[in-house]
Amino acid sequence: MTIFVKMKTNKEIYGYINKNFDKIKSLGIEIIKEENHWGDRYHSENGEEFIFRIFSDEYRIGYCYTTEDSDDWAQAECYESNWCCKNDIHTKPEEVFNLIESYHQLNREFKLKQVL
Repeated sequence: MTIFVKMKTNKEIYGYINKNFDKIKSLGIEIIKEENHWGDRYHSENGEEFIFRIFSDEYRIGYCYTTEDSDDWAQAECYESNWCCKNDIHTKPEEVFNLIESYHQLNREFKLKQVL
């Protein structure tokens, strides 16, 4: 029996995937984790992103911390960006969670449809 939990934020689904990375791979979902660390004198970005495909859809879930300033790092602006996308379009985190949690059943149905 699958228990569905409502993931309210992109941070929650990111945390769930990060914590259950090996479990998700063992389901047969091809998933990679990419790190983003870039910066120069006036701009810095640091973050991570999970990229995976389920059926014909690509999912990207991640975050990025950005620090930027034109002259003085003492007055730098910092902000965080989070995303949860399906085919480069924002999607609800609970939809991705439910898809991962019910992957075996959905995969079985997908394969049956291809055969029939």
